[in-house]
Amino acid sequence: MNPRAPHLTSGVVLEKIDTAGGNITISGVTVTNITQMGELPPLWVNVPSLPNHFLGRDALVDDLVARLIAGHSPALSAEGLPGVGKTTLAVVLAHHPDILAHFSDGVLWAGLGPTPDVPSQLASWATALGIDVSDLPTPAARAQAVRNAIGQRRLLLVIDDAWQADAADLLRCGGPRCSHLLTTRDQAIARHFAGVVQSVSVPTLADDPAFDLLQALAPEACAADLEAARALARTVDGLPLALELLGGYLAAPERSYFSELSAAAFDELADPGRRLALATRRLGASDDAQVTLRETIALSLEELPEEAVAAFYALGAFAPKPATFSLEAAKAVTQASAVTLALLIARNLLERSDSDAKRLALHQVLADVARTKLEPGAIERHRDTYLALVDEDREDWQRIQMVYPQVMQAWVWQLASRP
Repeated sequence: MNPRAPHLTSGVVLEKIDTAGGNITISGVTVTNITQMGELPPLWVNVPSLPNHFLGRDALVDDLVARLIAGHSPALSAEGLPGVGKTTLAVVLAHHPDILAHFSDGVLWAGLGPTPDVPSQLASWATALGIDVSDLPTPAARAQAVRNAIGQRRLLLVIDDAWQADAADLLRCGGPRCSHLLTTRDQAIARHFAGVVQSVSVPTLADDPAFDLLQALAPEACAADLEAARALARTVDGLPLALELLGGYLAAPERSYFSELSAAAFDELADPGRRLALATRRLGASDDAQVTLRETIALSLEELPEEAVAAFYALGAFAPKPATFSLEAAKAVTQASAVTLALLIARNLLERSDSDAKRLALHQVLADVARTKLEPGAIERHRDTYLALVDEDREDWQRIQMVYPQVMQAWVWQLASRP
């Protein structure tokens, strides 16, 4: 008999699943008779298990469920940086009761990554569909065979972590009653796959859901110092991957014995280097390798031109969000062209400000990574740019107020450079 699928509501914490006793605990409330919930569909291929914690995405989940059921094939990209929870969101959607009810024949999942093995993914789907594609010479031929085998079935096809558009296109082999869901770090791939209207940017969590997630992951440590816990959640600006790593560190059993051990852990995590060194296994990964937050973000730099990589690290000179900066300042500090900076935006390593599309912003965690290889020259150019701007007209308070966070950052660099 297939395992049973728990009905999941976005914005809850799955604290415990006791399959032997038939109970599921959601946000502290025990629901009995899990066996009365619907069985998983006939085809359930490579779908990761539900995450233990999922908070702050209610409206986004509802929107995506509606899109998929309507027959659209949306693509999820990040709003700002990797680690925002695209894969987690896709897993939750795959398990969602409304999705399972509509796509009654099941879910096919393919995890790609930087070096995708599309033929193997197609072979896995083909085997589940009851066909053998081992003799077919090309991925395109295998994709067509899978499409033919799907026929009129109602399936959701999830293509996770796409790095190349052609790989994603080959796996878009559902029939007329199917929908596809893509996740990618690259906005250009998202738009190629889904078009502008169906390209959905996944934002970081707002302050309250971010704290709630950290508290769910490490309740005892957070209870010992609520103010420090809230400050830590704000430090990573609601990035789910960072919160998961921080929560795992704070939840270590030895830190629950004495409150001073929790306090020491919060102090230690104030160091950006320590935060970036925390590691976890990526949800949906095919192996058990541990990946640090720094390595996760650094993956997005691979295969970029040298100028773009250098520009990213130079951006570490800027004060991070909520501070913003102009394109002109970015060009002056990084010595990169507008085209190069646009490439960083497309790779979600730089973002346009929510309040003013003409201004740019850098997430706190990205700033932490950029500063690991920040060159003195970029610091000097940032300092010179903003101190010169103030000196141009010290009475122009409106202009100074707009750039005040960057001016303060310039003073920090100035003070740090003194012997």
